[in-house]
Amino acid sequence: MAATYYNSEMVMSHLGIDEKPDPLLLGVFMVVYMLSIIACIILVNNTIIKPGFGRERPTRIKSVYRYCNMRDIEHGKAMASGDSACCYLFCSIYWVVFGWNFKMMVVPLVCLGRVYVHCHWIGDTIAGVLIGMIVSYFTFSKEYFPTMA
Repeated sequence: MAATYYNSEMVMSHLGIDEKPDPLLLGVFMVVYMLSIIACIILVNNTIIKPGFGRERPTRIKSVYRYCNMRDIEHGKAMASGDSACCYLFCSIYWVVFGWNFKMMVVPLVCLGRVYVHCHWIGDTIAGVLIGMIVSYFTFSKEYFPTMA
């Protein structure tokens, strides 16, 4: 099933607007919109989801050397991975804007990286990706937000 992308003329005609918006204002809106969505993901994840599940992070194995020891920096609960959710959201927005689906290859690398540095279990990253999928669907799908898709 091929994805259909809207161009700016289609969006403007759909909204009944004759003139094109200023690209700088549109870019600023996109940045503010994305940052607010990411802030909401972090807020909901850290205040509701992680305490609700109460899953502990993996213990750091002292004999295993990591060049970047992120496990000693990370504290709190593990389920679900906010990094995985925000990575999926960012890559899906990049896909919607530019139409390049190979950028989604970054998501498994981020998930495996979080497991590699002993910050999450693999299930935590999968749950984070599912949260990112749900949020990106409701914020950038043609059905719920036709002016952005």
